Amino acid sequence: MGSSWIFLSPLLTSLVMITAFYGIFGISEESLLSYSFYVLSGVTIIQFINSMLINVSASVLNAKGIYSKIKVPFLTFPIAVSLVQLVYFTVGILYCLILLILQPKWYVNPFHLTLSVLGLALFLAGVGMFLIVFLIRFPDIGTFLPIVLQALTYILPVFYPESIWPPEVKQVLIWNPFLYFIRAFRDSFSQTSSIDLALVLFASGLVTSVFGSLFLIRNRRSILKSI
Repeated sequence: MGSSWIFLSPLLTSLVMITAFYGIFGISEESLLSYSFYVLSGVTIIQFINSMLINVSASVLNAKGIYSKIKVPFLTFPIAVSLVQLVYFTVGILYCLILLILQPKWYVNPFHLTLSVLGLALFLAGVGMFLIVFLIRFPDIGTFLPIVLQALTYILPVFYPESIWPPEVKQVLIWNPFLYFIRAFRDSFSQTSSIDLALVLFASGLVTSVFGSLFLIRNRRSILKSI
C-alpha cells in the first residue's frame, strides 16, 4: 500500500484495538466515542515513537552512498527524517481532532498540544541520534529494536487505562519517559490539565536533542569510516 498505509495505519490499528478490547474493558455504547478517542490518541503516539526511532536510527546508514560522494552537513539526514516523521504524525493528530469534535463536549489547548508534540519530536530525534552511533558499533541492536518498540504498545496505556496496573507494576512503569509524553498529549484535550508537564517534557526533549546531536557529531569520523 506504500505511502497510503502510513496515513491509514493509525485508523486501522485503532479500529482493530477498539473492536477487540472495548468489550473486555466493559465500555458502554455511551462511552464508546470517548474510548475510541483514547485508543486513537495512544496509537498515534506509539506509532510516532516507533517510526521516529527506527527511521532516525537508520538514517545515516541509509544515506551512506550520499555521504561518500557529496559533502553534506552530517546532521542533514537525521533531521530530514525527523521532519518527515513529524509530518506523518500531524496526520494522526488531525484524525484525533476530527474524532474529538464528534463528541458532545470537547476541548483542545493548542499551546499545550504544540509543546507536547514538539517535546516528543525533539526527544525522539535526540534518542535516535544516540542510536545511530550504537547501531553502527553494535549492528545487532537493529534486530531487537523493533521488538522492543512493539512491546511498548502493550506496556504503555495505549488501549487500556493506567488504573488496571497493579501497584508493584506501576512502580516500575512510571520510570518509562514515554508514559509522560502520552499523558501530556492526552492532557492537551482536557480542561482540567496543567501545562507544567508539557513544559518539562519540552525542556527535556530540547536537552536530549542537543546532546544527541553533539554525540553524533563527535562520532562523525568513526561513523564515516565504518559505513
